[in-house]
Amino acid sequence: MQTVEMQRDDHLVSELLYGQAQPLCGSGLDDARLIQIAKTEFAERAFCIVRNWMILDIMLPDNELQKVVAAGQHPIVLLAHVITYDSQSSQPCQAPLVTGYGEDLYGCFFEAGPKMYVLAGRGARRYAAKPALVALEQMTTEAYAYG
Repeated sequence: MQTVEMQRDDHLVSELLYGQAQPLCGSGLDDARLIQIAKTEFAERAFCIVRNWMILDIMLPDNELQKVVAAGQHPIVLLAHVITYDSQSSQPCQAPLVTGYGEDLYGCFFEAGPKMYVLAGRGARRYAAKPALVALEQMTTEAYAYG
């Protein structure tokens, strides 16, 4: 039974990563310039510069959607494959990164929890079912655990 669930999760994540998505452009500036701007604009806030990213619009049942909205969030998350800079870490950043639900998305800035994410380069946006998000989060957690 567990093997069937793992195969289903693999299929959900594969469809999420390689299925059809709307191409988007983040900032075209280089990382050094983005860091300089972010340090000025978000002086009191932690931030990351991310590349090869995808915004996921999570489809939730009405009762879950109401809870997310009541918490001041939107059912959107950021999946980033490359983290080029993290203002809170001097260590190399682990990727992929999946954020919690976002508070705001405007231009090339994604706000989630205590961090601001600067979307650099090309990315994409697509809808995703909640089970696909759960499978993706589980896979990224396992990837960190196994190094």
